[in-house]
Amino acid sequence: MKRRILPANNSFRLLLVSLLWFGAVPAWAMGVPVTLTSVRAVSWQTRLSYPGEIRSVGELSLTAPVTGRVVGPFPPAGHIRKGSIIARVRPAGLTAQLLAGRQEVAYARANLLRNQQLLRDGIISRAMEESSRLRSSQAEDNLRALEAQQSAGRLVAPFSGTIQYLIAPGGVVSAGTPIATLSGRGQPWAEALLPPEQARYLDNAAAVAIQGDGWKGSGTLRNIAERANRSGLLQVMVNLPADCPLLPGEWVTLHFSEKAVHSLAVPEDAVISRGAQEKIFVLHGHTAQAVAVTVLGSQKGLARIAGPIHIGEKVILRNNTRLRDDTQVVVQP
Repeated sequence: MKRRILPANNSFRLLLVSLLWFGAVPAWAMGVPVTLTSVRAVSWQTRLSYPGEIRSVGELSLTAPVTGRVVGPFPPAGHIRKGSIIARVRPAGLTAQLLAGRQEVAYARANLLRNQQLLRDGIISRAMEESSRLRSSQAEDNLRALEAQQSAGRLVAPFSGTIQYLIAPGGVVSAGTPIATLSGRGQPWAEALLPPEQARYLDNAAAVAIQGDGWKGSGTLRNIAERANRSGLLQVMVNLPADCPLLPGEWVTLHFSEKAVHSLAVPEDAVISRGAQEKIFVLHGHTAQAVAVTVLGSQKGLARIAGPIHIGEKVILRNNTRLRDDTQVVVQP
């Protein structure tokens, strides 16, 4: 009589069944074999690519970037150098908003430090500490937005030329109102049109990668218009490097970087899409529990997610498509 040799996998299962029958192996040992990963905190910076046109002007109308009061002192009319501040537009209430924003940041930071100590002492939960961290981050983001608004109120000569003023100091203007005209030969720049929800979150300090016909380089973000055009898009201007061979009228691809944000992330394979719902499975004891999440983006194999999860939580990575709520699992190395 020939003996039937079972495959290694079947032999292992037969062994487990036998042991379980005699009470030597707990029930969870018969679960689905899985491997784990952890929820991690990442600094996330999204890249955006848009077509841009190389442009230049001989005479430029300089308009108010924001609504507010025009304040001086104005440089004398006549020749003016590139980079000179022509005027400032101060939005109503901005000074008070900046003061309140700085106070909010100080309070949020103090609250975060206090909660971090309470977490170390075991008095509060990690969720409460992460909530205070989020409030502190939001307060800092709000303050940076106000400071950016203050900087956006400066009207700077983009090239050397002859200035002629159209508005006297002290006047109240709306965004887009012409304040002066600058005549001269301006340096070319790249111009793109972006949706407001993306243009307002661009990182002003990050270089803008430029890709033209047979040429690659990088520029700097010059200006983001405060007011949308008729299509609902914002004009974004990019300074070109001094050695750029591109000419007005040419089209390029501009690669922008959004401001970095702190987020939770897991490997993309840990996220399961079932219909319109996205979920991950977290390990609770020896069972899998489904948690609904929202995927905010993906990059380099990681999915940026939001949901009722926290840093360090154990997430099932392999065999997660076989799982349901309360499925017994066996963690493998």
